[in-house]
Amino acid sequence: MDNSVLFQLIPIGTFWAAANVLLTAAKSVNEFRDTVLLGKIKDEKITAEHMKIMRLDYRLVAGAAVVASWASAVILFWGAFNLPGGGWLGVLWFVLALAMVWFGVGFIWCGVYDLRAMRTRIEEATKAESSQAKAGEGSNQAASS
Repeated sequence: MDNSVLFQLIPIGTFWAAANVLLTAAKSVNEFRDTVLLGKIKDEKITAEHMKIMRLDYRLVAGAAVVASWASAVILFWGAFNLPGGGWLGVLWFVLALAMVWFGVGFIWCGVYDLRAMRTRIEEATKAESSQAKAGEGSNQAASS
């Protein structure tokens, strides 16, 4: 295979693989966020503790997506500045690298808002569960008297 063809396939393959990871991660983090904000999986209500675990999963998947995005950007930036001859292919590598950086920034930016909303929802659920537990203790004490 000619090196010029190889240099054309590497940025496209890198971008495709990273974009695939990012789209899968976006689907997962959206499901985690929606589950926490709705407080249920299908028709089953989940506890505040379960919501905290899902928030942690959100952070792990979003963090991995950012790392994947920026790792692919490093590869693409390297190619943009180290290609023999440069030209339009160097510009393609550079543009794809910028897109990967932007995707990573987007995950962080959206993640900040999602995590704030999840924190608020978890606090509400914790207060509700605490109130229910106190009410249950009070009715148990009244029944035993």
